[in-house]
Amino acid sequence: MFCEETMEDIRRVVDKNLYVDNYLASTDSIHDAVTLAEQLGSILKKGGFRLTKWISNCLQVIESIPLVEKADAVKSLDFEKLPIKRTLGVNIPERPVTRRSILSSIASLYDPLGLLAPVILPAKQLLQRLCKSGLGWDVEIPEDERTRWFEVLNDMQQVENISFPR
Repeated sequence: MFCEETMEDIRRVVDKNLYVDNYLASTDSIHDAVTLAEQLGSILKKGGFRLTKWISNCLQVIESIPLVEKADAVKSLDFEKLPIKRTLGVNIPERPVTRRSILSSIASLYDPLGLLAPVILPAKQLLQRLCKSGLGWDVEIPEDERTRWFEVLNDMQQVENISFPR
């Protein structure tokens, strides 16, 4: 049975870190993470909510989670997280070449740390030139800009093969 203080701690954690069906939080220690996972899972299960697809960047925490509740890989903030490798990578979808598709490709690269700035900046500069030219959002871009876009896109696609240790 959980004491009232534990229940209040869990309530605060849920209020702060649970959004719809996603729970995202960090703890100060491995022990805290394992304890939180056990208590949170147990309490929510009593209310008919089963937490699944658990992931952590700590092998000891992952090992404490039952196999059926673990995630293979998780997307969070548009970064694909592979728990065992502890790396971050991005995927860029292919689209037709218009101002709209270029903007969409640029926006799909979420880069909160600025690690991808050398790749994103040339794409933004190209989009800026296209905007200044007055070209419509869904009009195919001119051939010279199209060639430049494919060069920039090639650089952006190379980012898919890069992983940054966390």
